[in-house]
Amino acid sequence: MAPLRTDDGCIICSLGLPGLMAREAKNPAGAGLLFDWGIVSSIFHALVMMVQTFMMWEHEMPHLWADIPLLFAIAFVLWWYHPKRVSAE
Repeated sequence: MAPLRTDDGCIICSLGLPGLMAREAKNPAGAGLLFDWGIVSSIFHALVMMVQTFMMWEHEMPHLWADIPLLFAIAFVLWWYHPKRVSAE
């Protein structure tokens, strides 16, 4: 059996998203798992891109100023509007 590549892991994670969305659509107030997935995936994606930026500095430099801060901002917005956080206030 061939070892999994990084792309394989991304595909496997992406395939779970439609099932998660269908499950959470039935109960919008309980969509915390979908928000959690968005927060965690945005943070991990940003961290991986940050490591790649420092390893391949010349070609990946624009990610450090555009994509990475945007992914952290998306994670923050998802955290801000998280159903459990909003209902606690």
